[in-house]
Amino acid sequence: MGTAAATFVLVDLLAGFVAFSLIVLGTLWYFAYSWTVLAGEAASAGGAFGTAAQLADATGLLFVLPMAIALVLYLARSAFQLPKRLWRAGMGTPG
Repeated sequence: MGTAAATFVLVDLLAGFVAFSLIVLGTLWYFAYSWTVLAGEAASAGGAFGTAAQLADATGLLFVLPMAIALVLYLARSAFQLPKRLWRAGMGTPG
């Protein structure tokens, strides 16, 4: 496999990992947000939705998941330097 093919495969793999991670984290954040909204609506109607521990977990995730998304983006930015280094190594130019 040539350098160009290896670089393409690495970029494709990294893009897939990043996209999957961001989609999952975003979906979990929206689920936590929806849980807090439903709990608030149920409480305003005099009912209950879930337990207090579940509401506390959902509220905590509203603050933790954006930091996890930022971490994934930071690590992705660093990881995408690898294909560039692989390409330069294959072409014989210093990194």
